[in-house]
Amino acid sequence: MRWRESVATLAQLGADTVVELGATPVLNGLVKRIDRSLTRRAVSTPDDLGAG
Repeated sequence: MRWRESVATLAQLGADTVVELGATPVLNGLVKRIDRSLTRRAVSTPDDLGAG
């Protein structure tokens, strides 16, 4: 997958937040390395949706 290009495209299109669904925030770590200006959230349970 072209993850670096995908994240760059999201930022160019105006995205300011990336939400990762899953047990571990692996992709959020990659996003942080690619573009630190993007806000990152990890959601692993339904209860996490209301947090933060």
